[in-house]
Amino acid sequence: MPEGRPAIPAAMKRAVSEEAGYRCAIPTCKGTSALEFAHIVPWSTVQEHTFDNLILLCAVDHTRFDRGEIPAKSMRAFKDNLALLRGRYSDSERRILEAFAIQDVPPAPGFGLPIPGGTSYTMMYLKKDGLVTVHPNTGISIGGLPPWELVVLTEKGRATVERMRNALLIEEAL
Repeated sequence: MPEGRPAIPAAMKRAVSEEAGYRCAIPTCKGTSALEFAHIVPWSTVQEHTFDNLILLCAVDHTRFDRGEIPAKSMRAFKDNLALLRGRYSDSERRILEAFAIQDVPPAPGFGLPIPGGTSYTMMYLKKDGLVTVHPNTGISIGGLPPWELVVLTEKGRATVERMRNALLIEEAL
């Protein structure tokens, strides 16, 4: 630890390690040896340890990142993808994002995916985080519930899905 820099709290180390599955967070690496905690925005700039700014990397990828061979923007995307894969979103929420991501073309504004009526509560965190809006069908209701609802990506949601699409394309090329 460099002089004057406090240690990363153990609970934060554990949370960052769990988020990455105790592997390098670079999707095509997944190394499990010589793991290190990296600051996405350099310590010299932020002077603090925060969960959102820490990512787990193998020593090789950490060195590559520090040398500028891996851009910080890519590292931020890797961190964001970890949150989607292992974080706060339910299986239903991840599947909705994946369904948008596997479309042949990026989803246009206003494009939506139908879900069964009365199940929009399963999109709670996607809605809370501003990634989607849910629109009920205005047609005939059954027992007070619409037969279906439409999940529509917000601008932030479209940006998230585009990052997922790019990650999927990278994995398909390997």
